[in-house]
Amino acid sequence: MVFNCDRKSEPEILFGVRLKIYTLLPESGLWVRALVTQLKFKAGHLFTDMRLSLANYSEDVPQEHLCNIIAYSEAFSDATRLACNEAFSDHWGTRPWSAQSWQDDVTDVPEFLPELSFLLVSPETSEVIAFVLCSLTGGNTEVHCRPKCYIDLAGTLPALRGKGLATALLIHTLNTAAGQGYDEAALMVDSDGGYDALRLYRRLGFTTISQSTSYTLDIPAPGDF
Repeated sequence: MVFNCDRKSEPEILFGVRLKIYTLLPESGLWVRALVTQLKFKAGHLFTDMRLSLANYSEDVPQEHLCNIIAYSEAFSDATRLACNEAFSDHWGTRPWSAQSWQDDVTDVPEFLPELSFLLVSPETSEVIAFVLCSLTGGNTEVHCRPKCYIDLAGTLPALRGKGLATALLIHTLNTAAGQGYDEAALMVDSDGGYDALRLYRRLGFTTISQSTSYTLDIPAPGDF
């Protein structure tokens, strides 16, 4: 479960903090879903876990975008954060990253893979207009499970969607991951997001492994009772 505090805009309100509890439950977890429903959690969006085998993976990146793809670096950290905030501003259940939460949640986590994270920059302004950020997941030598390249964040600035920018970045990322010896790529997508993301990933060869539903419960602040 994830606990999230939504603070009212008026800073002088001492008890203006509302607690929101999030949980993501697999479709197979019928008894848990029944329990949270009984506890008044509200069902939200459907999320889909997807996988892609990288064995012999090789696709061509559209040439018109290839020259504008750069590897992620710390110098572009804040520009990438701002691009992520803008790209996900209209997505369900997302909140903008502050500089500190961006470090805590994304760039400073041990699993983050800057060598498998790429940006597409505008040739006119040099701003980040699309991004794919990856992390390491699934390594377990005891059960002979090889680590996967996990696509944590992928998006395009809203004004530039539909131009194939994210597709070009994803293909470049997957080609690089395959070249570095990763056997599989993985991701989770909001199936109810309405941005054709599920269709995009299927077009790239990803297949559905499982699905989960998000549930939320709003806890009133003390001053709201």
